[in-house]
Amino acid sequence: MKWLAITIVILLVGFVGYWLIELKDRPQGTETAQSDANTLGQAPETKPDQPADPTLVDYSLAHGNLAFKYPGEWTLIEGADNDEQLQIVTIESPKDNEGYYYCVDFNEYGPGQDPDLESANLEVQAVDSITAAGVGKSLSGVIYQTTANQLMIWGLSDMTPSVGDSRLVNSVTNPAGRQLQAFARFNCRDEQLPSIELEQFQNSRLFDESLIIFTNLSY
Repeated sequence: MKWLAITIVILLVGFVGYWLIELKDRPQGTETAQSDANTLGQAPETKPDQPADPTLVDYSLAHGNLAFKYPGEWTLIEGADNDEQLQIVTIESPKDNEGYYYCVDFNEYGPGQDPDLESANLEVQAVDSITAAGVGKSLSGVIYQTTANQLMIWGLSDMTPSVGDSRLVNSVTNPAGRQLQAFARFNCRDEQLPSIELEQFQNSRLFDESLIIFTNLSY
């Protein structure tokens, strides 16, 4: 029995020693990648003095007459249940060098729908004129901040709000009576959206690239 006990102890020591060596030498790439994925810089990457001229991809919805171009490196995802009454499209950028990405969402409603596209509990931070190639009226690009969680969001409107307004009709209506809601923000799929200042939002490279979509918009 004594020799059996000694043998068991020797086997256990050898087994523990083997796993300690294995854990020490095991690559840590997966853990590092997960850590890096959750690490953001203090602000999104700023736009360069000479913006790149990206390759553009043409896109049009199956129903209605919404069409636009978007940067070829971005990813477009259509809603699984799109039909003539409601069509949803998301265009998402790659991550920039600071770990931020940018999402543009379109919700397009058919005639006879009565969506409530007026947003409240916000504060309009900035308003810029948008000249869209295929829209026969003036549009406003609006950056607003939600009062509940202080998030910066960009919206599109065929009305002209004023800085400081607490309500926004975030939609564009076309001659056929269809309505388009467009809004955009950073890191849309993250559980906790990043806090970004107005100047950081406006000066970011991804925000600047996203405006290509709207200057090439037809509706």
